[in-house]
Amino acid sequence: MVVASIFAVAMSNASGSLNSLAASSVVDFRELRGGSIPGGSDSAGFLRLSRWMTLVWGVVLVALGTLQWGPMLEAGLTIASITLGSLLGLFLLAFLLRRATASGVLTGMFVGFAAILWIHFYTALLWTWYVPTGAGITFLTGAIASLAGSARGVPQAVK
Repeated sequence: MVVASIFAVAMSNASGSLNSLAASSVVDFRELRGGSIPGGSDSAGFLRLSRWMTLVWGVVLVALGTLQWGPMLEAGLTIASITLGSLLGLFLLAFLLRRATASGVLTGMFVGFAAILWIHFYTALLWTWYVPTGAGITFLTGAIASLAGSARGVPQAVK
């Protein structure tokens, strides 16, 4: 019973994760395509595309699972830390800097993410420092880009 319950929890977690990834992919790509989806805009086409996206994400996650990442907990936290630094910097930039522009925020986010990737692969900085480092780089770059853009007359983001 214990083994069966462990498998049930694992399958439930995997099912929810795959469903969330597929749903967000289909909805986001539909918005990028101007509201249209391949296979028609009816419910059947939407469901068919969602099923295919679930299969695609399943294959991607199986492929990623075969890579040797080291200890599982450390690998998961490292991957999360790489992305969360840019996200925290983005939040702080929008929350603390009233003159933040959309282009400045995006610039900061991309530069912060690229910097953390570079730090991860080419320096000895531990993963525990990725979030504050990424947030700082994102905030500073975004603030400089926003202030430079507002000095040139780029319109500010609506708050």
